[in-house]
Amino acid sequence: MNKKIIIVDDELAVGGLVQHIVEELGFNSEVFADPQHALKEILKQQPFLVISDLSMSSMSGVELLTRCKEKNSDIEFIIMTGYGTVESAVEAMDKGALNYIQKPLNLDHLRHLIKQASEKIELIGENQNLQKRLHEQDILSAIIGSSPNIQKVKELIRKVAPSDAGVMITGESGTGKELVARAIHNCSRRKTKELITVDCVALPEKLFESELFGYEKGSFTGADQARKGLMEVADKGTFFMDEITELDYGLQAKLLRVLQEYQFRRLGGNKVIDVDIRVVAATRRDPQLAVEEGLFREDLFYRLNVIPIHLPALRERREDIPQLIQHFLNLESKKNSNQLCEVDPKAMESLINYRWPGNIRELRNVILRMSILCKENMITFDDLPLSISEQQSLNSFDLSWAIPLPFKDAKEIMLDHFEREYLRQHLAMSHGNISQAALESGVNRKTFHRLINKYNISVYK
Repeated sequence: MNKKIIIVDDELAVGGLVQHIVEELGFNSEVFADPQHALKEILKQQPFLVISDLSMSSMSGVELLTRCKEKNSDIEFIIMTGYGTVESAVEAMDKGALNYIQKPLNLDHLRHLIKQASEKIELIGENQNLQKRLHEQDILSAIIGSSPNIQKVKELIRKVAPSDAGVMITGESGTGKELVARAIHNCSRRKTKELITVDCVALPEKLFESELFGYEKGSFTGADQARKGLMEVADKGTFFMDEITELDYGLQAKLLRVLQEYQFRRLGGNKVIDVDIRVVAATRRDPQLAVEEGLFREDLFYRLNVIPIHLPALRERREDIPQLIQHFLNLESKKNSNQLCEVDPKAMESLINYRWPGNIRELRNVILRMSILCKENMITFDDLPLSISEQQSLNSFDLSWAIPLPFKDAKEIMLDHFEREYLRQHLAMSHGNISQAALESGVNRKTFHRLINKYNISVYK
């Protein structure tokens, strides 16, 4: 709460007396004899309380109250009235004044009214803070899990959201980076404005400027009308750039120039456009390593990485897997009005122990598939995908079969099994997109192709 009280009275003696009482109660104050000047300062300083005379030469107390309330309805008013002006004081109450006091002033009553205004504002502030906390809890409940790793992420979101600091979200593919960006936006003061998402992998280099900054009519063939860019659409909101480290190195310089000044020109235009945006970026890479490898500009990294948030892989928060499974089963049941599926203990153990290379995205797809194909609304070990059931078998595998074999031969068999399943699962997650599977696995595309051919893996979309 702003502890400031502004006093407005063209009788300086009265203003001085009120100021003495106000400061005796521990509040900061300022006295104005001119209501016009007072109006400017009230709107600038945003005090919690104004104590104003009703009858003044250049502006009445009621008019001052009305004009202040138009800009900020939370500012409280106490109106001081002379003899015979009680009806006008009642009018001021109708227009939003907290109370009125007659002159000559009863100082004890004035003290009571000031304390009443202070208590009201404090109560409003407490209620607002409570509503904010409930709002945050509701938003953060979408981030499923209670493990220490995920609780740390939620706490960071709470701390970061109220500021405009740049945020860099890191984590493997499928860990929920966009969900975290959305939570930051929805917990911020920008929540009523746009959250614009740009996928830097999917954004063609030739369309970068026109998509982000917009263009004027006639700026290129086919530009038959002017168009706002995504940054302009995001004004007063949040701009989320996913996979920022995959952006072309030359385009990173153009982006940095805009983020330094938050100004740009549309393609083919001369007018400078100012934007007020909060930038949140995300990447599956280690951004510091990307800088060292020459893939990501160091100056852009420091511009965006003010607050780093790292999302743990699902295998690093296994205790959350049952809760996530239940959440996805509930969603599927509500979506299709089906009876809720259950997971038997053996299947649950296998799901918890699986490494989940595709993280939460892979888990959701698996749960969806099993909930459709299972019998009698019970997911059993036999319903699990081969990749999960085979890994469970390997985890409890009796290596007695390998003892008669030379170490080298046994190792080759296990390695072949690992490579085949690793490639198959990445291809399944990318729906057969070899380039994406190679990128996510960190394997050179040519090497990825060679291994596909080696194991005769079918690629389908």
